Parts: sequence; C-alpha cells; structure tokens
Amino acid sequence: MTDEQKRILKQKTMALTNPELLAALREIKKSPKPSAQVTADYINALMKARLIVPVAMTDAEEENKLQVKFSHVTNNKGQKYFMAFTDIETLKKSRNDIDKMQFLGLTYNDFAGMLSDPKCQMEGFAINPFTENIIIGPQQARAIQGIITSQRVRNGELAVIEEIEDPPEELTRPMESYFEDRGDVKKAYMMELRKGDHVNLLLVVDTEAEDFEQFRSDFNEKLLNGLNDENKPFVVMSFAEEAGKQATHEKVPFYVKI
Repeated sequence: MTDEQKRILKQKTMALTNPELLAALREIKKSPKPSAQVTADYINALMKARLIVPVAMTDAEEENKLQVKFSHVTNNKGQKYFMAFTDIETLKKSRNDIDKMQFLGLTYNDFAGMLSDPKCQMEGFAINPFTENIIIGPQQARAIQGIITSQRVRNGELAVIEEIEDPPEELTRPMESYFEDRGDVKKAYMMELRKGDHVNLLLVVDTEAEDFEQFRSDFNEKLLNGLNDENKPFVVMSFAEEAGKQATHEKVPFYVKI
C-alpha cells in the first residue's frame, strides 16, 4: 500500500461516526441493570457500527501485503483487549498523537472472526476504553448472540423447537394405535415448532417404510386430517432427515416400538 493509499484510508476511517451506538453506550452505563429496550438498542446499534481501531501498518515482504499490529489495553488481571472507538473525537480524549497513528474501520463480526482464531491472544475488545469502556469478551458475546437469536425468532427468521413433556392423549393414543397396526414405526416424537407468531406441532417419525412420502400421505389420510388443529397444524418429518435428527436430539419419544 502506498503512502497516498494509507492517507486516504486513514481519512475515510477517521470520518466514521456512530452516534446511535455512542448514545446507546451512554444509556447502558447509566444503570447496572439496563432495561430490555436499552439493551436491544445497544445491540442493534453495535451490529450496524463500523468502529475506529488504532493499528500500526508496515509493508510485508510479500508484494501488496501489509503487516497490521493492533493496539490493545490490558486490565489488572493481565488480560488483553483490542481497542475500538465510536468516533475520532472520543479517541482524541485519550490520545494526543493521532497524527502518527493509522486506523481501520471494523465491525462486530470482524472482531468475532479475529477472536475465533486460536492464535489470537486477546480476550475480546473494549469500546471507548478510556470513557464508556464497554468490554465485550466471551461472556458478553454469548449474551449478545442469545439476544440476537431471540430477536430473529420473534421476527420469524428462525424456528424454535420446544419439547412437549406430556403430549395430549387425544393425539397420542390414535397415533400409537396407527403405528402398532403398521408395524414399521420404531419411534415417534412430538414437539412444538415456533417461528415468529406461527406455531405448529412437529411430528418426527422413525420408520422402516421405504417411501416416507407414501407413509406421510397414508398417515395424513387415515389419521392426521382428523386430528389437525388449524391453530396448531401438524408438520410431519422423517427421522432419517438430518433436520429430523437435529430436532429430536436429546428429546424423549412419546412412542417406542416394543
């Protein structure tokens, strides 16, 4: 990278501002137990942000390659964290040598990728370490991922499968009778499948039937059409499918062939 390219990169990176994230960080700091809305606003802003990261860049031996050394902070336990800033004005509050520094603009996912490298010696990254000082380490990353997943479920982007501990007998008894009459069903599971506001009953069947589509058609015609509830219609899946195996992992079947 030429000096001119470095200058342009620095100029563009220094122009980054993250007003939504900065406001969210300050809200987070106001209370030891932020509300769910404050936390959601913070995470949404964090996912959209490109943060200013101080680095040292030198030309590598390989042509058109750079060696990048990231600045870091160390806590009183000796743990190291990447430094990241919402904006250049916040950075100026702690550093007076920015004219000599280089910067990269990185996202949350960029940091997650670097931290997943087994060779990485950092514990996480600190946002505005000398002012708001929001630390994102493994524990915080897991919490963030959990909230993001919950949001995606509520938005209908992801499905959640929940075990039904005591499936209603008015459903299980006729199914068990049907399975016994067929003789080729080894076990069956019943669960709830939630996607956004939509709820289905998920039935996963482990059968020796050679043609599962034929099994499903027969099962629907002879039994399921009379049991279906329009508010919770059944979805029937084969245990032989990878999705079926994943859905039933560590779940207890309501029917097992004796």
